[in-house]
Amino acid sequence: MPSRTSRSPRTCAEGYGYLQLTEQAKRKILGENLLRLHGMDIDDTRARLGR
Repeated sequence: MPSRTSRSPRTCAEGYGYLQLTEQAKRKILGENLLRLHGMDIDDTRARLGR
């Protein structure tokens, strides 16, 4: 159960003027940056995963 102080991304975007994250931004933040931190090549990883 969410706490009373938690806010949805939409609420944050509307109330504070934050931009909604695009799918591309989420990929970079959650995937590509992690691969780089671990010294992995993005294109090689995509090829191995078939994406």
